[in-house]
Amino acid sequence: MNNPYIKEGNSIKLEVNIIPPPQPLDGVIENIFDDYLVIKCTHSYIQKEPQKVSCTIPHNEKVCMFPSTLERSNENIVFVSMPEVHTVKLIQRRQYVRVPLITDITCYLLVINNTAVIGDKAFSATIKNISAGGVLIASKLSIPEQSIFGFELKIEDKNFVFTACVVRNMKNHQDQVFEHGCEFIGLDDKDRETLISFCSRENNKVK
Repeated sequence: MNNPYIKEGNSIKLEVNIIPPPQPLDGVIENIFDDYLVIKCTHSYIQKEPQKVSCTIPHNEKVCMFPSTLERSNENIVFVSMPEVHTVKLIQRRQYVRVPLITDITCYLLVINNTAVIGDKAFSATIKNISAGGVLIASKLSIPEQSIFGFELKIEDKNFVFTACVVRNMKNHQDQVFEHGCEFIGLDDKDRETLISFCSRENNKVK
């Protein structure tokens, strides 16, 4: 495939569709063959059966996204099928409108330090802003990056359950809280469209 984004040495993010929850993996494309990509991940991957996977290759101005299948793995090396040309999409970075939303929520940890959490492990947090791509939350607890949690949020009189992965953790010294930038994972198209519409309307209110 002649695609400037699918190149050896490029970083790639994988979201393996294991439920619950989807498993995020970060890696680098090491080799490209006619039928598959060889990706070296930062963590080992232990699933043995082929799994559907959503792939994201970030770039300076655009992001390359496509669905595929994770065929097999060898510790931290995974083999992903080459995507069909018509399934590869390019979107602008910061495609989604981000709006302030001060709302208290209860979060339930699903994965921490690359280990599934057994039992109910909850923490309180406050949403500071949200988009169709992710959410910024503040908490007195410091949640490690790559941790995965779920939470419920009411939008347009309907309760939604979201799953998010912590991609950034920063200490807010002024407010004495930790701010966590999180990406939504496993979000279906219908729920994402609801978020896009909600954020668009909220954004128009403040203009």
